[in-house]
Amino acid sequence: MLVEKSTALVKDGIFGFRLITGEEMICKVCSINDTEIVVHSPLQLVTTPEGGAFAPVLNMIADGTNATFYKSNLLAHYVPEPNLKTAYLSAISDIILPQQSSIIV
Repeated sequence: MLVEKSTALVKDGIFGFRLITGEEMICKVCSINDTEIVVHSPLQLVTTPEGGAFAPVLNMIADGTNATFYKSNLLAHYVPEPNLKTAYLSAISDIILPQQSSIIV
């Protein structure tokens, strides 16, 4: 049976976006209207000597704040892979999320 995942933008969903500048970001959608999307803590994945890391999309935005993007500046949106979503949530939260589920004995 073929199961399709919905990529419809929903409030409080975690989505990836490609901007018209070519950059990609991952963020939580706060609100959507006809022309704008308000997102929380937009981050981009960057390469470092230690491996992948998150960096702010907007360098001068305060941590934990919202940003508004015009829909006309977005090329595409997608549902990120579960590992990337978990890493993003861990990066924006004060709570440390486990890397994988495990049983405590």
